Amino acid sequence: MALQTLILPDVEYLRECFRYDPDTGKLFWRLRPHRHFSTLQTALAVNSKCATQEARSVGNHSYLQVRLDGQMYLQHRIIWKLQTGKEPPPFIDHKDLNRQNNCWFNLREATKSEQNWNSGVRKDNKSGYKGVTPSGKKWRASIGVNGAIYHIGSFSTVEEAAAAYEAEARKLHGEFWRTK
Repeated sequence: MALQTLILPDVEYLRECFRYDPDTGKLFWRLRPHRHFSTLQTALAVNSKCATQEARSVGNHSYLQVRLDGQMYLQHRIIWKLQTGKEPPPFIDHKDLNRQNNCWFNLREATKSEQNWNSGVRKDNKSGYKGVTPSGKKWRASIGVNGAIYHIGSFSTVEEAAAAYEAEARKLHGEFWRTK
């Protein structure tokens, strides 16, 4: 995603632009200094319209985003930099899968694999559980690790297969495991 790879402005500049509430996950515009704008008239117009207002729009893939100085940025990446003072990692995971929940406790650094492990059940899933697929009259449980798919076993019920997947996911995927 192109938005994800953008280098963010300096953290001090971001702190002059935004106020973040870590408990609600909301980002608000601050009254920005006139030097942020090309003219005093632009500064007055933007500040009168935006200062103290929530800074957000919903972009592609349901992530919250914000336009700053003509460039669109993902909100959770700005928040990461505001909170840590550092450039965000390549992947930031929303623990609860809600891409619009930018509460600080809901954001964590992740790898691409970890983000995939913490994904919901696909829409075309027939069992209702991750890693569980019908196999004749049985249910097959399998799990992905390091780019390979491993067969856990075949089970008589979907619940047995889901329990087997969950046990393996807890071991192999750590805090990123998810069954639904």
